Amino acid sequence: RAKGEKNKEKEQKKERRGTKKVEKEVELTEAEKRRKRRLKKRRKEDVHELEASLQVLGLGAGRGRRRGKSRSRRGSRARAVSDLMQETEDSQNLSFLISSSFAQKDKEGIDKEKEKETERER
Repeated sequence: RAKGEKNKEKEQKKERRGTKKVEKEVELTEAEKRRKRRLKKRRKEDVHELEASLQVLGLGAGRGRRRGKSRSRRGSRARAVSDLMQETEDSQNLSFLISSSFAQKDKEGIDKEKEKETERER
C-alpha cells in the first residue's frame, strides 16, 4: 500500500515538473518581446535623429512623411537614410559632420544654460 502511494507522488512530481518548464518558457518569450519592442523603438529614434541632423546639414531632402501620397511611394525612413548614406560616398565624413553638428548643438545648449544661470544670480 505504501509503495503505491509513493509511486503516485512520483507521478505527480513528474507532472508538476513539466508544467513549471512551460510557464518559464512563456515568461521568457514575454521578456523577449519586450526587449524586441524596446530595440525597435530605439532604432526608430536613431533613424529620426540621423534624419534630423542630415536636414540640419542640408544634405537630406526630407523624405519622411508625405501628406496625401501613397504609403508605398513614401518608402521607409530607414531606407531614405541608407540612400542618403549611399549618396554621400564618404560616409565617414558624413558621420563626422553629424557628430560635429550634434556637438555644436550641445555647446549652444550649454552656453544658453550658463547665460540663464548668470541672469538668475543677478
